Amino acid sequence: MKKIKRNIETPLENLNIYLTWECNLRCIHCWVKGDNNNKSPVQFSKRNIKDLIMQALEMGLKHIKFTGGEPLLKFDLIKYITESFENYNLKFSIETNGTFINENIADFFYEHEFSVSVSLNGFNEKTNEEFVRVDDAFDDTLQGIKTLQSKKINNPVVVTSIYRDNLMNLEKFLDFCLSLGITEIKINPITSMGRGSSLASKAKLLSPKEHLLLANKVNKYQKENNCKIFLHEPICIRSYSNIRTSGLSRCKINNMLSILPNGSISICGYGGINKDIIIDQVKNGLNLVKLWEENPLLEKIRSINSERLKGVCNKCIHKKLCLGDCRVLSYHEYNRWDMPMPLCQKLWEEDDFPETRII
Repeated sequence: MKKIKRNIETPLENLNIYLTWECNLRCIHCWVKGDNNNKSPVQFSKRNIKDLIMQALEMGLKHIKFTGGEPLLKFDLIKYITESFENYNLKFSIETNGTFINENIADFFYEHEFSVSVSLNGFNEKTNEEFVRVDDAFDDTLQGIKTLQSKKINNPVVVTSIYRDNLMNLEKFLDFCLSLGITEIKINPITSMGRGSSLASKAKLLSPKEHLLLANKVNKYQKENNCKIFLHEPICIRSYSNIRTSGLSRCKINNMLSILPNGSISICGYGGINKDIIIDQVKNGLNLVKLWEENPLLEKIRSINSERLKGVCNKCIHKKLCLGDCRVLSYHEYNRWDMPMPLCQKLWEEDDFPETRII
């Protein structure tokens, strides 16, 4: 393995590459509004992305995630980047709807030790296709999952999205996943970003009390079944048993950048719908170290420590670990980076925030 000198005070450990906004599905929750009409040709050259990654390696890069849209529409670029850096001790992951996974792609993932997350949003054809709004997607995704399993891919993770209309079917969905031999599941409550705004306008998103109900359902199910369920909710409403079993995840915003299909460099993928967090472009002569260390927006975000968080986040016992959870959700809601996690603040205002999690 080639070793790269790491000499950056705040390491750039994670690089998310959004290869396209295009997608063969039209999921009702998609925050980047991916579909076949969202054409987004890659607007950065192989040479420039390779140079950017080489600079990032000197800054502590550990992980590259391919996402989108549907990233497997750009499998040639995934292959090029992965093979260019296969000897640099990097970890690779991908988020996909699974419909394009075949033997060759699964072999490639296995050879390069990819972590693979596959989105599935129903326990039968009807419930899934009501969500993704494309016929036959359910069978194609299941075939993709089975192909991964046949290659002994390390624990493919099934990712599902929850809102008011499918919350009551959660146990049926989890039962279905276990019947497929899936033992790792990630649950994402839908937010008001992208197409989620339409669901929000129809009162289809979970209420604060329903978020608590979801957390209780997950805790109960995990205790009764042999599986690992990661619930993408703030730490304060997850049970300690769920945290012990599935681990913690904190926002990586201080150690992460994202590359968008048009070559924009963004704080995260949210730059695809809000240009405020785009900080530069992939281009010839880009000095990534200078950008990383001197960009005013990056400096502002890094300056927000646990003591500077506003609202209930400043009162929470998890604040030093959580740091307010997803900062982009706070910015989307309040147009400020130091504001509380919106769900947590709403729970507090409705007197439903767990008392045991308050300092």
